Amino acid sequence: MSDYQLIKQLVYGYAERMDAGDFEAVAAMMGRAKLVFLPSSEVLVGSRQVLAAHRLKVKIYPHTGTPCTTHYVNNLVIGLEGDQATAQS
Repeated sequence: MSDYQLIKQLVYGYAERMDAGDFEAVAAMMGRAKLVFLPSSEVLVGSRQVLAAHRLKVKIYPHTGTPCTTHYVNNLVIGLEGDQATAQS
């Protein structure tokens, strides 16, 4: 599978796991990642920071065990340069 396809699966998998409220799986996916959230420019590096931020900032509703969200990933733009990649949607 190409790097482009792997990154595409990562972005889509992130949205799916977020909507399921599975922050541990989200964090596991981001073990070597650096996430930059726009427009705040907040930066999270690695699985520990990702897990801590999601537990702190995302509300889980008791009746569903999820954040009751539905992420739609549109206009996915992936940039590949050497051993680094960027993705924005």
